[in-house]
Amino acid sequence: MDFSDIPPFFEQLRLDATPDELLTAVKKRSLQFAAGTQWRYSNSNYYLLGQIIEKVSGKKYAEFLYEKIFQPLEMKATRMTDYRDIIPDRAAGYNWLGEDVEQTPATITGDDANAFDLLPE
Repeated sequence: MDFSDIPPFFEQLRLDATPDELLTAVKKRSLQFAAGTQWRYSNSNYYLLGQIIEKVSGKKYAEFLYEKIFQPLEMKATRMTDYRDIIPDRAAGYNWLGEDVEQTPATITGDDANAFDLLPE
């Protein structure tokens, strides 16, 4: 289960939340499938990975990335996302739903809070 699948994720997208807060709802859900039987991209797993890195390294995730990856590879324009930072020429992602948005599943648009009623808790 990914935290972006659990309403009201899209309504709270720009609110500050800690990784622990984001993962709270995920921890309450069952796995979607047995390990090793399927795969699925998961933002939640990257937050969990960040927490593991912080615990093992004793450093904040952003500091670890800067010291171990960005700085050695001379990635001067790469950083952690912080929407409060004013960054010239920042690229911003978006989701184009197009004219057929009514036909787009609620799992993509976040429009239907009942879309996940059938998922195991």
